[in-house]
Amino acid sequence: LPLRDVVIFPYMTIPLLVGRVASVNAIEAAVQRDRVVFVLAQRKPDVTDPAAKDLYRVGTIVRVLQLFRLPDGTMRVLVEGICRGRAKKFFPGAEYMSASVAVLDDEVRKDAQLEALMRNVLASFNDYVHLNRRVPDEVLSTANNIANPSLLSYTVASHLILKVSIKQDILEQDDLSERFRRLSKTLASELEILKLERKIE
Repeated sequence: LPLRDVVIFPYMTIPLLVGRVASVNAIEAAVQRDRVVFVLAQRKPDVTDPAAKDLYRVGTIVRVLQLFRLPDGTMRVLVEGICRGRAKKFFPGAEYMSASVAVLDDEVRKDAQLEALMRNVLASFNDYVHLNRRVPDEVLSTANNIANPSLLSYTVASHLILKVSIKQDILEQDDLSERFRRLSKTLASELEILKLERKIE
């Protein structure tokens, strides 16, 4: 399932509006089987009928939780991220595209360094939510109670308002320490912008 302007992370639940015929067909095929779909962000959102070259290789395997068919033929779909995956090979089909997917596991080495990185990201994320009116405050109570490094990294990344290419870069990091470093760097630059905006106001 190709996605425009959105990167889905594992553990996250998100509604999608699906309108392209091939995408509707892919969802319907998944619902008839195991309700599992592999979602990938498009490199360029304006490509109407994306081929393999128009898609990133790393995406998320999701489960379809709910499905609403709208009168105009589009679907409103609620999906939940299960785990990351990498497309090994694409198979274009008459009705929809399919792919062979390798499941990607996070490399977790929980040590003092990783815990320090987690604390740093969490502190910056708290500042980010307080300064950014578009992120609900209740997100913080969830994030502040997460002990699982993978879950924390995905929770923070999913709530940052960023370009697809930046979110995709975070999703592609196998090493958790490196993922937290990327998050820390991204949060630092976003906080600078938010503080500047507040001064201008």
